[in-house]
Amino acid sequence: MGARTGPSLVASGREESRDYPHYLKSSVYCGECGSRLIVHHAMNRHGTTYEYFVCAGRHSKRTSCSRQAMRISMIEEEVAKLYRRIALTPEAAERVRSVVREDARVSLAETLAVRARCAAELKALSEQARKLLDGHLSGVIPSELYAEEQERISARSAALSERIASSDVQTVDVEANVESAICLAEHCHEAYTRASDSVRRQFNEAFFSRLYIDERGVADGELAEPFQTAVDRQSRVGSEPSLEENEPLSDFLSVKGSHELDLVPPVGLEPTTQRF
Repeated sequence: MGARTGPSLVASGREESRDYPHYLKSSVYCGECGSRLIVHHAMNRHGTTYEYFVCAGRHSKRTSCSRQAMRISMIEEEVAKLYRRIALTPEAAERVRSVVREDARVSLAETLAVRARCAAELKALSEQARKLLDGHLSGVIPSELYAEEQERISARSAALSERIASSDVQTVDVEANVESAICLAEHCHEAYTRASDSVRRQFNEAFFSRLYIDERGVADGELAEPFQTAVDRQSRVGSEPSLEENEPLSDFLSVKGSHELDLVPPVGLEPTTQRF
């Protein structure tokens, strides 16, 4: 999307200080300096008002950014197109699911091994605590040493119990969240184009941590979780070049810091945070 010159931004103090709402405001950033994009209105000589995104860094003179104002309607169109490009085909979604299931199987085996080690250590600590108490009651272990050892055993036991609980929850949550992300990514373009502005805001905040905008449109971005995890799963699965209009999600995402639209090779599928 090329930059367009338009009417000058309204310069009155009242217009400059107004906080205009827009569903993209919380997601879009300047592709040149990384500052947030803010909404401004411009009026031509006929009294017609236009909405523009303006770099907050340039506007406040906090940066040396030279990014020109960009028509909001064009940015809206480019973001909508983005959802068409990142939508997963059914074939790609199933390939990701197969990797997620395999990961879940491996994670479960690892979790069971951790649980077994933790349970064995907890049993040993319980035996230590019993012997410690016996020694204290018999007068062999003084009160000060007993208190110190009892505190050590209690702290270690609590840490082991917490580790078991957190590993169980993490294994279940990751699999469930990635599955939800895959389902949403399959139909994201259709859902986004039909959504209200408030729902579109939720879409953008769910899919992306940031969208970087320049004169071409959406130049770069950062995926949010759990979509980044789904993308990482894709990168481990090979696929034939698709004849579908949709590209695999990972074929669109770029390495963090890059402003190129090509990322991993077309034969790859694809949370570290990446940009597209």
